[in-house]
Amino acid sequence: NMPEKTMLILCSDHGFMEANTALNGNILLKKLGLLKTVKNLDLRSKIALTLAKILPSKIKHRLKYGSAAIIARKIGVAEPFIAGKIPIDYRSSKAYMTVSYNVYVNSELAQDKRVQIKYKILRELRKYEYMLQVLELGNRYFKGPYIHRAPDIIVIPKKGYNITTRLNYRKVVEEGKWYVHSAKGFVAIKTEENFITVLDREIRNYDIAPTILTYLQLPLDLDMDGKSLIKTGKQLKCYKYDTLYKIAKRLRRPR
Repeated sequence: NMPEKTMLILCSDHGFMEANTALNGNILLKKLGLLKTVKNLDLRSKIALTLAKILPSKIKHRLKYGSAAIIARKIGVAEPFIAGKIPIDYRSSKAYMTVSYNVYVNSELAQDKRVQIKYKILRELRKYEYMLQVLELGNRYFKGPYIHRAPDIIVIPKKGYNITTRLNYRKVVEEGKWYVHSAKGFVAIKTEENFITVLDREIRNYDIAPTILTYLQLPLDLDMDGKSLIKTGKQLKCYKYDTLYKIAKRLRRPR
């Protein structure tokens, strides 16, 4: 239904894959005595979590990706499995893992204690390095002026593996099936002349703006980090869009 001379960009900053083995991060921290769970769960949530630990992985997979998941959400038993509502007692826990593969040590602990716990977790995680693409301290993995906000440990799985943070498992490593994100994204660009699908390189969100400007044959910004995903025969000029915007904004400001 697109009219002629329309440009359509479909972009994902990640791809998708199937994983058959998962490292259960918060289960590991719980077994190490570093993670505490909420004690005042309602009976419905307690039963749901207990059943989830007992059920075989194949049944769990069907429940998770089938219509049963919708029913579970409607009757309220899916509450302890939702990423933002995992029943972790964050105040009492010495460490916990978030859904974005980050491990945090409780900031209220003494500095020497935090360092001790951080390296203890790192040593334990090294036992599972065959599953991991990245295992690094946050202040070594990231750079920049806000490094103090970095997680204590970064854990990113290899292709075919998953890292879970939910508490509905018994073992640290579990076999099963998960549909999860992969590191490599994709971009598909449709113009009136052709259809370009870019899958053979790492796609970044900030490649989109220079791609659109190139397509419109407008000058690129000198400060742009991204690169255009389409080629043009013309050499495009570069502008300082930020400077032009500030000038225009000042001129439009009421006196």
